[in-house]
Amino acid sequence: MVNLNITTALMVAAGLSCACATAQQVKTGYDPVAAFAPLPHPPGTPQRTAAGMPGPKYWQNKADYKVAVSIDTVSRGSERPPDTYLHQ
Repeated sequence: MVNLNITTALMVAAGLSCACATAQQVKTGYDPVAAFAPLPHPPGTPQRTAAGMPGPKYWQNKADYKVAVSIDTVSRGSERPPDTYLHQ
């Protein structure tokens, strides 16, 4: 019977200390809804819209290659194709 009274007293004391700790919590201004709200999209540009689609001034690089090849086992050489930039 003594063990039961000590256990009961400890449980009541623990419950009271939790209740007091909860009542004394400090307000921090933290709002979990605002912290995990979706972020706004950045504004679009002339090249890309805010959703990532091509805009009115979207452009791509394009290269045209014209290569004439012949095999010469004696001489060595190199060739660099021209870069062509097309703006649409």
